[in-house]
Amino acid sequence: MHLRRSHLALLAALLVATAGFVGYFELSKPPEGISKGISISTEGSAVVGKDLSFIITVWVPGFTSHALTFLSIDDIHTFEVVSADLGDDPWNMPNIWNLTGTDLSVAARFVLETTPTWAAEQRLVARLWVADNVSAVRFGSPGMVDPTSVVTYSSGTLALTTSWPLQVQATGQGDFTVGSELNLTITVRGQVTGPRLSGLLYLSFETKPVYYEVVSSTGGDNPWGLANVWNLTGRNLSSGETFRITITPRLSGNRIPFDLSVWSPRTSWSAIRFSQEHTIQNLDSVFFWASVTADFAIR
Repeated sequence: MHLRRSHLALLAALLVATAGFVGYFELSKPPEGISKGISISTEGSAVVGKDLSFIITVWVPGFTSHALTFLSIDDIHTFEVVSADLGDDPWNMPNIWNLTGTDLSVAARFVLETTPTWAAEQRLVARLWVADNVSAVRFGSPGMVDPTSVVTYSSGTLALTTSWPLQVQATGQGDFTVGSELNLTITVRGQVTGPRLSGLLYLSFETKPVYYEVVSSTGGDNPWGLANVWNLTGRNLSSGETFRITITPRLSGNRIPFDLSVWSPRTSWSAIRFSQEHTIQNLDSVFFWASVTADFAIR
């Protein structure tokens, strides 16, 4: 069971609503290695928090259309668009370009500058499509065109794996039975850099009270005074640091889960709200640098 499963859906609206940079370049000749159709490449680092640009090259000799013609790249909800210029599409979405009347017999390149916000294996699709009218175009998740509502002329795909800049692991010692105490050692290793680092950095242990109860920890040195949150601000994590927490299992099962996350406030620490269960309520107010779900078999 993944307690963070809803993160991406909750963040999607925020990320796609951000304005994007639309770069359009006509190329005197197709780039070397580029074949007819649509191709996607990247420049930069596919690490969360780093700068990553998607480059979509379109070369469709013989394509002529007097209908509404657009280029889109899906699904970018795990990427935050960096730049502020809007495209000229009717929906003001940074991942859609209006190509109506564009001569695509000349290779053209479109650039979207982003920052990865979640580690995952992904498959991005760029589509050249036409529509009878703007109102007929439907969208699934924010920014993702429903292909059944348009006519796709050409498409290209890119398989991409994004990764966390930090590695988080937990080991447990004790009696793995309901009501007994477990001593957890949490190790955080890596380095956080890039424009998304606010200067503040925190580690949190989150679970449900029906799974585990927090008994004590080496945490608490945070503005909220929570035992399940550690202040990592200013720490050198490149060689790894350990943090400890003692918990009591409340439920038996083969896989009783908990979440470990490292994150920064997007603005101020005072904007972060915690629930009565000491879990972050407003996920759109934090930027994650690592998030893993671990579990123990409890008797």
